[in-house]
Amino acid sequence: MPRPTIRDIARHCGLSPSAVSSALRNKRNVSTATKDRVKLAAEELGYSTDARLSQLMSYMRTGKGSSTAPSLVLLHDTESATFIDDKLWLSPYVQGIESRCTQFGYILEKMWFQTHKPERLCTIMRARGVEGVILFAPSDVFPAALQPSLSDFALCAIEGDHDGHRYPRVASMGLENMRLAMENAARLGYSRPGLVSGQWVHETNDGLLRAGYVESQWDLNPSQRIAPLIVEKWHLELADWYREARPDVIICGDSTTILHLNAVGIRVPEDVAVIHWNCGPDVSDWAGVDNLHREIGAASVDLLVAQIHRGETGLPIHPKSIFLNGIWRDGWTCPPK
Repeated sequence: MPRPTIRDIARHCGLSPSAVSSALRNKRNVSTATKDRVKLAAEELGYSTDARLSQLMSYMRTGKGSSTAPSLVLLHDTESATFIDDKLWLSPYVQGIESRCTQFGYILEKMWFQTHKPERLCTIMRARGVEGVILFAPSDVFPAALQPSLSDFALCAIEGDHDGHRYPRVASMGLENMRLAMENAARLGYSRPGLVSGQWVHETNDGLLRAGYVESQWDLNPSQRIAPLIVEKWHLELADWYREARPDVIICGDSTTILHLNAVGIRVPEDVAVIHWNCGPDVSDWAGVDNLHREIGAASVDLLVAQIHRGETGLPIHPKSIFLNGIWRDGWTCPPK
């Protein structure tokens, strides 16, 4: 039997081939009833998408020049509209996203969640031909007000995701990265590692940092196991915790940790070594784990474009999470003991 085509589905449904094509790609200009009717007919006729043809058509649609290329949006709810450009540690995420968008023929726009009211924001994105939205670190309040309107777009999140909605996302693998930090601390001769983290950071990493830390402690002598310091204002308790726990190396995720230690007379690395579990450009000379933010940004576009090619929009029933393992980097903050 010849392979069913879009024209066969169009004749079966009494629609034009372009209407069927739009319905199969889940376009906004087609009603839900028509989409359901077309998808049911496609299933009955045994129609399946030709992946190579879809890839070619996507290339043709996005290869007509920057003025007509579709857009992806990096949507964030950080401290200010320029925060995502101003912070050095965020730059690899953006570089990875921009590089992959260029490769796939998309325009990237960065939008601040607080610029407009939710409905207005989605209206602007639709008018600009936005096909997919990358949510940077969704939280309890972001993008809750926008959630109903996001059903028009393919969705993907980067990092934090604890707002009750589970988005397709790409994130660093906190558990494996913490294991890597603990393994290298032992390799360098340290036997009493301590973990310091803010509560919000702990939550946005799904508790995986503490899980990796606690699990790795099973390899230590019970007398060498230290309870982690995980509170929002950790810097206020850091000195007391250090003097009570006496760690020989502190594993942290905040670039101000050494400043807080120095402020109370604790020298790094003379008195205590420091490992950063998320070494970015702002702490590039520290010892720690590079979470590969550039690769995470690129992978978020891969995940988003795959949804666009399949015509998937809104929250999927079974969202996928992709975790990337980091790599170890030596640095002055944790020399061999």
